[in-house]
Amino acid sequence: MSKFLLWIGAGEAQSLNFNYADFNKVIFVDPLLRVSSFSNLGDEKKFVFLNKAVTPNVFEVKPFTVFNNEEFSSFLEPKGLKNLYPNLALEEVQGVETTTITGIVKEYNVTGNANTLVLELPCLSGDLLDELKSKGILNLFNSIVVSAGKKPLYANSNDIQVIVEKLTSEYYEFTEDLGEDEDICTYRFVFNPMLQHIAALQNEVLDLTAQLKLVASANQQVESDKDEMEALLSNSQVAFREIQVELQAVQTELQVAAEKAQSSETQVSALKNEKDELNAQLTEDNKTTAQQISLLESQIKSLSAQLKTVESANQQADSDKAELKALLSNSQQAFSEVQAEIHAVTEKAQNSEAQISALKNEKDKLNAQLIEANKKIEKYNATIHQQEEQLLAEQKGSQQLCLENEELKANKAAAAQQVLSLERQIESLSAQLKTLESVNQQAESDKAELETLLSNSQEAFSKAQTEIHEAAEKAQNSETQISALKNEKYELSAQLIEANKEIEQHNATIYKQEEQLRAELQKSQQYLGDNESLQANEKVLEATINNLQVSFEQSKESHINEIQELNAKLKACEEKQKETHGWFVSRKQQAEALSKEVEALKRENALLVSSKETASAVGELEQKLTSLLNKQSEDNIEIANALGKHVTRCHEEQKSNIASQLELRKLSALSRLPISIDSRSMDAPNLAELSSLIALNNYDVIIEFGSGLSTVVAASALQDRSAQQRNSDNLLNETSNISDIANALPKHIVSFEESYEHGQKTKELLCNAGVDAYVELCHAPLVSVPSIDGSFEGALFYDCAEKLLELKRTISADKARVLVIVTGGANESDEAQMAYWALPLVLDYLSRCSLTLFLNNNANENSDLSVKWKGESKRRRLAITSEHLNTPKGATIFNIQP
Repeated sequence: MSKFLLWIGAGEAQSLNFNYADFNKVIFVDPLLRVSSFSNLGDEKKFVFLNKAVTPNVFEVKPFTVFNNEEFSSFLEPKGLKNLYPNLALEEVQGVETTTITGIVKEYNVTGNANTLVLELPCLSGDLLDELKSKGILNLFNSIVVSAGKKPLYANSNDIQVIVEKLTSEYYEFTEDLGEDEDICTYRFVFNPMLQHIAALQNEVLDLTAQLKLVASANQQVESDKDEMEALLSNSQVAFREIQVELQAVQTELQVAAEKAQSSETQVSALKNEKDELNAQLTEDNKTTAQQISLLESQIKSLSAQLKTVESANQQADSDKAELKALLSNSQQAFSEVQAEIHAVTEKAQNSEAQISALKNEKDKLNAQLIEANKKIEKYNATIHQQEEQLLAEQKGSQQLCLENEELKANKAAAAQQVLSLERQIESLSAQLKTLESVNQQAESDKAELETLLSNSQEAFSKAQTEIHEAAEKAQNSETQISALKNEKYELSAQLIEANKEIEQHNATIYKQEEQLRAELQKSQQYLGDNESLQANEKVLEATINNLQVSFEQSKESHINEIQELNAKLKACEEKQKETHGWFVSRKQQAEALSKEVEALKRENALLVSSKETASAVGELEQKLTSLLNKQSEDNIEIANALGKHVTRCHEEQKSNIASQLELRKLSALSRLPISIDSRSMDAPNLAELSSLIALNNYDVIIEFGSGLSTVVAASALQDRSAQQRNSDNLLNETSNISDIANALPKHIVSFEESYEHGQKTKELLCNAGVDAYVELCHAPLVSVPSIDGSFEGALFYDCAEKLLELKRTISADKARVLVIVTGGANESDEAQMAYWALPLVLDYLSRCSLTLFLNNNANENSDLSVKWKGESKRRRLAITSEHLNTPKGATIFNIQP
């Protein structure tokens, strides 16, 4: 096995006595190494000389300062060293080549564990040990010699006590003090495997005690769960009894409803029977009316025939009158009066003919009215048939049935009026017949007068007398016909009275139907009231939509103004960038002027070189000037690069912040609030990423450690997501409104906050945004967390165990999707130590859920916190994946599946 001696900060290698024969390879490292002083060592292959400076891999490169005491030369500024050595003075600043201790180990293939390390660097010994420890190669060295001051000698350096603690934590045992200086110690440490074994045993003991505590807490949890189950069992029994009572009540209500349904069915069947009877009665009425109309027509025909006979008789009377005129030509004076009377009789006959024609016209009108009445009756039958179909189809058509009933009543009234008009017409016919009778009576009287007048000429007027007698007989026949018509009129009036009675019975049945359907009308009116309320709600919604449109236009104008302000800020940033560019140009001009001055100095130095006495001084001065100029030029280049990177980074961050703020303004809640980001708030790009994560995933519960603006963003994203679902489903009375959300258990977001004042500010923000119903703010002061592996002994975290237990009991663990937001950053050690405990505590209660963790301010995907979280998940045998978000401050999303 090869043995190495690695001596960093060797100088002339006179401070320690080593037997180089015990080592296979000896490596001397020092930026001020003088190889000529090692000429007497012998075997040159065994010794390696590196004229370099060793720095840690994360060390910021600084100029190497050489003091008048070269062993204290360093990259760091001396602090406590000046108190020990007041005469310590700066000689020069050199540019030296640097390397790392891990690079030396890899380059020379240092293996085994019997090697020796010498760190004679009081300024960087602690940092180099940390690098070896982090890379896992400290165990290559069995013996370590370290130099450090009792107090820190340089800025950001470690004292000897810190060095001792670091090595003892890695199981190195202090063996001897090799230094003679009381202020600067040189200690030797040797690796002791027994210490490692003892530490392992102590860790096992701690693990066992932690497991015992976990078992005890698990037993307590089981007992508490048992008590809860007993309480739940008793509550379920009480609830079961209540449900049984309610079930019995429901059964009785169902029986009553069934009886009501049966009664309604019987009523419907009775209505059907009554309707059938009404239809039969209507058909009979139609038949009787048709028969009556046919009888009237036949009677009218007979009357027309009789009128024709009367006309023929009148014609015959005219012919007889002519014959009488011829016969009575000799006695014109005697018969002049008779002729006048005959002329009057003829006029009366003509009047009777006109009356008969009027009766014919009235008969035609009566026929037309009867036809219209039959049509209306058929229409009534059709409407009744439609009412029957609507009554069988649905009871909701009760209102239409009532309207049809009213139409029937109106039609009934119209039919009654038509019957009255028919009666009036019949009365007018009877009056006309009476006039005809009076005419006939007048004719008989005329006949008697003619008989008295024609007593002297009985032979001549015998024929006329017989003809007049025949006309009288015909008139008597017409009188008998008129009496028959009167009898028929009386019969028709009786039939009409019977029809009216039947119609009244039909109306009574319809009235019963109306009473039975009033309940259904009330229901329909209730439905109409509901429709009116819905219409009112629609009007209210239209008004709210109009208001929202107005507010949208206002917010649009405000957003346009904000965009204009942001553009103005961008222009200001560009102007600042131009100013910095001008500053760089001025610095470049200054550098050129300095270079010209240096050239002038060089010329002056060239003149001074001519003098032998000042030649050496001038040479040293030139070296110093060149080194200073080189350093200044390098510093200028580094400053320019750093400032350029800083300006570009600030510009990119401003653009990302502006874009993120515009995205956040799209949220309904943040459109009414100013986005003011303080030191504790999450930056705008990470807030935008969080909003999109919540909007794209349907999480059952969101847990947040540390409240603030991120709480408002999460709640607003949930509100917008629920609003989109309501719009897509067209559900106006959705159960996810604010009142239902306020009474739901658990709430969508549970936020833990250590500061009561900051929690109140967050609550005010939520109330102003109108999303406080989505969030349950929990005041959780910091408490100590029990350590399992001893890595974070005495760590502090939110007092959230009881709330997590409540969430475990209320949500479905096998199907629930949980989002955990950790707002604490991963850059500061205290914040990383505190944020670490978010994952173990959540896994202790919700390990069966599908977890998504959003880690804020995680610029490095492979940070210590990310590595520890992944290790914790693997230790619990859970699958974990991570996704790094490239934002200015960085963020990482972890997905853990059971």
